[in-house]
Amino acid sequence: MTKSRNRNQLSVTAKISIITALITMIGVLATDYFSYLSNRTLVEFPIRTTQTAEAYRIILTESSSHAVDILSIGFVSSGWMGDIQGLNLDSFYSENCYSNPNCIKAIWTPSNSDGWTGVSWQYPASNWTDKPGCNLRGARAVSFWAKGDSGGEKINVVANLSKTKVWIEGGVITLNKDWTNYNIDLQNKDLSNVSNAFGFFVDKKANPNGATFYLDSIEYIGIDIDQVKCP
Repeated sequence: MTKSRNRNQLSVTAKISIITALITMIGVLATDYFSYLSNRTLVEFPIRTTQTAEAYRIILTESSSHAVDILSIGFVSSGWMGDIQGLNLDSFYSENCYSNPNCIKAIWTPSNSDGWTGVSWQYPASNWTDKPGCNLRGARAVSFWAKGDSGGEKINVVANLSKTKVWIEGGVITLNKDWTNYNIDLQNKDLSNVSNAFGFFVDKKANPNGATFYLDSIEYIGIDIDQVKCP
């Protein structure tokens, strides 16, 4: 009877010891496992972050290369202003253009007392905001290339005449004899109804004898052709 009780007690004690050992072992294994996961995360997280950042940078770079040429979506040079008798505009000039095959050549020889002239690219033709224009939302800037015939010509460039009838001024630029890229910032501007996408003004004060200059690749940057909606 006593031996049997001792065996039962031993058996219970052994069971408790085994269970305690198992619990301890499980605890150690769990601690090691979570420590492993923690260390693994610390090692891999920067790699994932770097890869994500790199992908994001590539997306931004590709996005920044998206552009829509205003001529390709139907804007035309119909908005002539000021001394238009003294202005000659050749939209199909083909010599030494920045982007073949054609570019725009403007020659202004003052012919009257107005003392200035200008042209605006409009959609549709002759639209001075009295008709709906194009939705160009998403564009960040107007980019264009320009050069002067002699260098030193001064032109004032503008963009985005819409229902507000307020031009976004690009300012007066002094042209070089070599093709140079210029941009007009359009960020945070309402581009939902653009009737006049781009324009230039030339005046006699800055150009006493007139001016001959060239324009090419007038583009809205940051959007694709399928994002543009024109009526």
